[in-house]
Amino acid sequence: MIYLGVSMRDKESSIKKLQKKLYAKKDVLRHEGRKHFTRVPDSTVADDWKDEEVKTKKQEEEKKPKKKMTVFTKILIASVGFFLLSVLAAFYVFSSGQNTVQHDRVGVSILGPNTIGGGEPLLFDVIVTNDNQVDIRLTDIIVTYPEGSFAADEDGVGLSKEIRPIDSIQAGTQTREKFGAVLFGQEGEAKDIKITYEYRVPDSNAILYKERVYQVKLESSPLSMNITHPKETLSGENIEMSIEIVSNANKPIENLFLHVEYPFGFDYQEADPVPEQDRTDLFGLGTLAVGGSKTVKIIGTINGQDDEQRVFRHRIGLFNPTTSEIENTLSTDQSVVAISKPPVTLTSTLNNRDALIHVIEPGSNIRINNILQNNLATQIFDAEVSAILAGNVFDEQRLRTDGYYNSNTNNLLWQKSDVTGLGTIESGASVEFFADVLLLTSAQMAGAVTDPTIDVQYVVGGQTFDFENNQKSVSIKKNTKIKIPTVLTLENRVLHSIGPFENNGPLTPTVGETSEYTISWKLNNTTSELKDAIMTTTLPPYVEYVQAQQIENGTFSYNQQNRQITWKLPEIAAGAGYSTAAPTVSFQVRVTPSLSQVDSPLDLTQDRSLRGFDTFSETLRIINDTEKDTTRLLRLDPSYKSGNGNVITGG
Repeated sequence: MIYLGVSMRDKESSIKKLQKKLYAKKDVLRHEGRKHFTRVPDSTVADDWKDEEVKTKKQEEEKKPKKKMTVFTKILIASVGFFLLSVLAAFYVFSSGQNTVQHDRVGVSILGPNTIGGGEPLLFDVIVTNDNQVDIRLTDIIVTYPEGSFAADEDGVGLSKEIRPIDSIQAGTQTREKFGAVLFGQEGEAKDIKITYEYRVPDSNAILYKERVYQVKLESSPLSMNITHPKETLSGENIEMSIEIVSNANKPIENLFLHVEYPFGFDYQEADPVPEQDRTDLFGLGTLAVGGSKTVKIIGTINGQDDEQRVFRHRIGLFNPTTSEIENTLSTDQSVVAISKPPVTLTSTLNNRDALIHVIEPGSNIRINNILQNNLATQIFDAEVSAILAGNVFDEQRLRTDGYYNSNTNNLLWQKSDVTGLGTIESGASVEFFADVLLLTSAQMAGAVTDPTIDVQYVVGGQTFDFENNQKSVSIKKNTKIKIPTVLTLENRVLHSIGPFENNGPLTPTVGETSEYTISWKLNNTTSELKDAIMTTTLPPYVEYVQAQQIENGTFSYNQQNRQITWKLPEIAAGAGYSTAAPTVSFQVRVTPSLSQVDSPLDLTQDRSLRGFDTFSETLRIINDTEKDTTRLLRLDPSYKSGNGNVITGG
């Protein structure tokens, strides 16, 4: 075997020789047979492909001395390290909750009774606990009360929401705040008080909150109702219901109202006190004192079929003037009245009108027509009807009837001796009878009678036989009321020489000359108190308003825009101008007549209007007076000598 050995120094020359052979123009390579080489040990084989120059440079760089780190570089490295440590520390603190407010570690609890009597002071504590490791600041406790709540320490002051600011609550502590209120409602009613706790956390403007609902049950109502009424009535018969409201509260209850829901078929007639304006079912009771009571009486008729029931529902509560309704109910109750069919029916009409209450003008003649009908399946015999006329405001001497009138007892009586049909009334049949009553005039009653009324109280009786031929009595009662309204009148005068003012110019209106006159008004009221009286008139364009007298009661005004004079009086007493002093007022006007007015009186005012509410008859009394204040009324002046108040020419 032949071994070929190649040394390192022959390496470059050998490569070059081989390169020349590869790029030679002639094929200088010859194909020789395979030769065997001797094995060269691994340790003798060098890395022939590394560059000697690169190797030399690397060795030189390693021999150079290493550069030292600058001060700036060291500070930079230290800062980066401190930042990384801070981030790690902050992550640990926040992840462990040591620097944050956790919502579930803020607690709100309420300490107070679960039941209380209506109208009694409710005292309770709100406890706020901060179990966090940081303080919470700018906190508020907001308590929202239910409707019908009042301040516990101030009578009559309503309470809807209370805000209690708290500066801060330190970590790991709690604060306790006391609250109080007076709750009103029905017995057994649950009242919800909402408690909201608002707070803020450090380094944040966000408002966080927690809510709790404190529920209190009312053991009793602050009010109770005692209702008196007949358990049974006849269809069309009068019924009177009395509702007494009693206070159980330990403080006055203000703005109290009663609402009565009337059943179908009920015809309201009157009530004491009167209901709210334009309502028949709402009654203002004002303030109910501690332990006090107030009573409302309602009169009406119920119409219905036999064996039917009518239910009246009563509700007492606090009034909301915005909605004009009761919004917070304090007590409720109901009344049940059964309707039974009467054995007989008495229909009584006054001047062809069937009503429980009649308002009839003074001096009127009243025709009372009565119809008695038998509702039984058997005959009624020996029937009689009596009617007591309670109230001496009619002319007894001019009373006419087909029965008998006893002036000693003011009793009208109809019997079979006077009305033959009353002897026997067949089943379903009816009998008619009458009376004529003349009322006194307003002049006859003025100053002598207050709130004139006639109560007609009927009693019907008779006999019948049942199906077993047993005799038994039948009877019914019925009432009708007549109210006579008051009469309001005006006395007016035109004065020149007398009165509260000095009137310049001639007494007789003269062309081209200015005259001043005093107009005096006096209001007379006969029998009942008037409320909210108002009188208005307008001055003609040629009349100048000067001044008015000062008045103690009411107001007097002149509107320059529409030239209207208005006199308002809150009330005019019954008998004013007769038994008591009448309200009066005087005002002064100025006028300069012209030639077109010669030989005619001067109208110093135009049409007048006078109205007021009669509190007794519950009617609006209106007087539209077309009479004017004219210079013809100068005849009432003491200095008046002749003439008729017509305008004259001068000279």
